[in-house]
Amino acid sequence: MFLGFSTYYQLKASDNLIRNKATSYLEIEQIGLWLKDNSASSDVIMTHSFHQIDYYSEREALAFPATKQEFESLISSNKQIKYYLISMIQPTPEWTYSYPQNHSLTVINAYFADAQQTQPILILYKL
Repeated sequence: MFLGFSTYYQLKASDNLIRNKATSYLEIEQIGLWLKDNSASSDVIMTHSFHQIDYYSEREALAFPATKQEFESLISSNKQIKYYLISMIQPTPEWTYSYPQNHSLTVINAYFADAQQTQPILILYKL
């Protein structure tokens, strides 16, 4: 009887965990699909969610380098880098959060955690 109860409890806890995690990266999937439909196949996206974005967008995605100087060198040498994606789901280097405002990047798309749109989950910018 104890074994049956323990098994049921473990299955129930596992089911709840799986259901809660099933949509944990939904916004990254959605923005990847948006990029697939709204960008050129040659465009490159800078993001720390590069594996997921590469998969969903079918575009090349690169991880942010450790420093702003490395990033600026990279975008100077690769003119195909067109998008800049910041995600709260997968944190990026600290400099990446202020870079868009400091360089007047244009917001192309965004997803928020709240209905009032005050807590962004991810923000896509055009370089």
